[in-house]
Amino acid sequence: IGIEFDFFLALMGLGTPGETGGISSCMVAQEGGGEIVKSGLKISIHAAVDQMPLRGVTKKMIETAIRKGLLFYDPKNKTINYILKGGFASGKDLLVGQNPLTGLITTVIRGKNLISRRLIPISRK
Repeated sequence: IGIEFDFFLALMGLGTPGETGGISSCMVAQEGGGEIVKSGLKISIHAAVDQMPLRGVTKKMIETAIRKGLLFYDPKNKTINYILKGGFASGKDLLVGQNPLTGLITTVIRGKNLISRRLIPISRK
């Protein structure tokens, strides 16, 4: 089972199918609220300080995952997950979790077999 990205955004109240144009990865962060601005990306303190440096993830890698990665909805965490297969030189995959309502990057994970059974595929047009 999969759903189209624009239809998913419409279900979340972010527009109607065909009009949303997808979530921008270049949203401007508001001051405060535990967010950090990195060149237009809206990244949580947790992802930017705790996860990115320890997992070897750069801003450019996040942008690439958002642009080219496979899309999934995670019903447990209520996030959109972008999974870039082989996103690291080692061949490991990159998962970028984004809040679909705010655009905030909430997590970054590197590893193998990151597509769990609970994830619902979302197709890009």
